[in-house]
Amino acid sequence: MIELPPVTDVPTAKAHLDPNNFRKIYQLEGLISSIRDRGILQPIGLRADPERECFFAIWGNRRLAAAKELGLETVPARVFSEPLPPGEAECLQMVENLARSDLLPSEEANGYRQLIDRLGITAGDLATRLGISAGTVSKSLSLLKLARPLLEMVDRGQLAKTAGYELSHLPHEAQMELAENFGNSMTRDDVIRAVKNRPGRGKPKPAKLSLKFGEVSIGFAGNRLSLEELASLLASLAERARQAQGEGINLKQFAQELRSTARV
Repeated sequence: MIELPPVTDVPTAKAHLDPNNFRKIYQLEGLISSIRDRGILQPIGLRADPERECFFAIWGNRRLAAAKELGLETVPARVFSEPLPPGEAECLQMVENLARSDLLPSEEANGYRQLIDRLGITAGDLATRLGISAGTVSKSLSLLKLARPLLEMVDRGQLAKTAGYELSHLPHEAQMELAENFGNSMTRDDVIRAVKNRPGRGKPKPAKLSLKFGEVSIGFAGNRLSLEELASLLASLAERARQAQGEGINLKQFAQELRSTARV
């Protein structure tokens, strides 16, 4: 766990937005009004750049942008003078952005994807580092498989994210066809029924996979099982197994718990 540096006042002119931040659009009107009335309540996270004698935002890009719009001379900030461990700055930034109520679904999904690619880790690893469930990351990433018009509809709130998750498993042409049939009122259940009833489409048989480790065999079944999803599943399973061990639950009880959870 990284120790946060103390809060200090930094000249606004020397603090710059993070050019690599996956958020490119900032809605500042309400924030500017709030900062004008109450000031910046939560300090910005900055990394020092001694060579250029300036600072770059790790988190708080919106607050910094609003401070510049208001012409504030200084901003309260936590300044990291030493380089952070690989990936730590990106994770801190992602945690900060996830807390924003105006974060678009596409921004969240692209943020996960960029972190996974930049750090060379799996979706399950990222979920662990961010302290969220692997399912949250996987579902968000699935939105990136949507046709662009549908992803834009999700961002505008015209298409439910749950419907987007289901549509993402179809080719773009089929996605657009279903979207045209249902318009803006399509729900997850609508998608499931429509896919099931599509001409020439029966219920897909789950893909089965059997893995053997020494004398132990583990079986998996799923319609869309990839190596990335398998890695996330195994990471989540390992974490749950460690928790069960700490609670004194034996293997049989653990298996029963998993079956019960799967039926919910």
